[in-house]
Amino acid sequence: MDKIECPHCRRQCTPKLWHYRPVFGALRYMATQHLCPFCGGVMYQTGGQLSFFGWLVTLIVGSIFVVGLVAQLFKSKDITEVLTGIGSVVFWGFIAYKLYKRFWK
Repeated sequence: MDKIECPHCRRQCTPKLWHYRPVFGALRYMATQHLCPFCGGVMYQTGGQLSFFGWLVTLIVGSIFVVGLVAQLFKSKDITEVLTGIGSVVFWGFIAYKLYKRFWK
């Protein structure tokens, strides 16, 4: 059986598998962590991507957000309100990106 090097302890080993259901389990597939039997470190992880239902929910929620944003921007005639709207989009986009990195990656 092939052995790989652990990035934490640098020993050659065959990883042990740990299967778990990620956060928002109905929206994601099961993930598997490959653990070093010597130091217990996570060598790498596989799985855990969005399922079809997860992509569908993400698409629907994102569409509702975009439609609401575009409606607000076109309703306003004042440039400061438009710039405030764009600033809030950047802010919430940053928050959404951080949540994506935390829970989906």
